[in-house]
Amino acid sequence: MKTRNAMASATVLIAGVVVAFFFFPWIRVDFRPAGGVRQLLGGEKKPELVTFSGYEIPRIANTDDARLIGAVLCLFCPRVENADKKACLVWLVPVSAIVLAVITVLAARKKWILLCAGLAGCAVFVSAFVRILTANFSNLFVVVHITRWLWLTIFSFLIIGLIDLLLF
Repeated sequence: MKTRNAMASATVLIAGVVVAFFFFPWIRVDFRPAGGVRQLLGGEKKPELVTFSGYEIPRIANTDDARLIGAVLCLFCPRVENADKKACLVWLVPVSAIVLAVITVLAARKKWILLCAGLAGCAVFVSAFVRILTANFSNLFVVVHITRWLWLTIFSFLIIGLIDLLLF
């Protein structure tokens, strides 16, 4: 019983970590390769390095940098249309972590619910991991780097899923 409570508490803690990491920089964009072309064409000078957190992605998707966000989103979902409108789906990241933690705490004795929650957490990890590893960042005039905060967020879902599967 103590082990179950400790593991459920760990899931709540990890969900809190996911929520915190949502506000940390997830993507770092280096504009230096495109900066030279932009200056040659007489355009305005942009900052050389820009970072985006999960929180900022939907907000920025409706600004002048929307094309960049749309391009980054299309790397992960190539067939997505209206990427600026769908950028708000990023908010599902912390929400899903909280939902998984609540399910773990409330359904600690319901094995099949824990199995579903564990598989869902692992599925989030696998899908995000594969999308990032298979994303083609070389098609842009900018250099896109995935930061450790996004990787830690993704691996947190794996840990939540594994804890739920262990509780099963």
